[in-house]
Amino acid sequence: MSSFTTERLSELCVDTTDPFFFDHTLDHIPGMLLFNGLLQLSQAAEAAITGPVAPHRLRAEIKFTKICELDRTTTLTCVPHDQGWKVAAAQDGREVCHGAFGFDSAPPRAYAPGEVTSRPAPAHLVHRHRPENILAGEVLRPADDVFETFLMAPPDGHVLRSADPGHRTVVEIAEAGRQFGTMLEHTEHDLPLDAQMLWLSMSLDIPCRVSRGTPLKLRRVDRKARSRWVSARFLLLEAVTGAELGSLSYASYNVDPAGYRQMRSA
Repeated sequence: MSSFTTERLSELCVDTTDPFFFDHTLDHIPGMLLFNGLLQLSQAAEAAITGPVAPHRLRAEIKFTKICELDRTTTLTCVPHDQGWKVAAAQDGREVCHGAFGFDSAPPRAYAPGEVTSRPAPAHLVHRHRPENILAGEVLRPADDVFETFLMAPPDGHVLRSADPGHRTVVEIAEAGRQFGTMLEHTEHDLPLDAQMLWLSMSLDIPCRVSRGTPLKLRRVDRKARSRWVSARFLLLEAVTGAELGSLSYASYNVDPAGYRQMRSA
């Protein structure tokens, strides 16, 4: 790795007309756009070492430490760290998020094809406005205190299908998990619909590419809550066989509209 140890820098491209990352009007840069920018930067750094061998798996941890403002330049950095990459985003020299990404280039496993039928989650429960951006299905309850959902596929022409139309991407799976966790807070834990869920962290251990012919589902396996702080962990499963493919964890801090306005005006 010695010939590729220089720091990589990039400016985050922010297009507020993007129909996915800016599904609706926001007063800040969304965490998923930051994650996507850091993912692309670290993937390019990895490719400089591995060449044409596409990574099969991503292990990532990212923490959001400050709201990322729309009216400032956001600088992304990526440096080698412990067989992977240490990443960060900053505005005016102040960090807004940081984390670590690791890639596994081992040959991918075979996934079971099949078909499942599910209706998409209601848009207001996953904090989305555009129907094409809903990536989680309705809540399924196969047993007491067991919550699952099928992953929905974005339609042809969607930005998430532009780079690799035949496969689900990391961002697609991560966003489906965020939506499912958001929905459960509303449906199972009485979070008011106008609450603002401020993203604190995300951890992923998931495949980088899964064929769209393989239906997937998420199952929540853990949740912890303290005052306004909530964390939850999910398993990524093959929907047909039930085989475990990975895991996703999220933490958020939930505030009401008045509290958010006060936070933003401080």
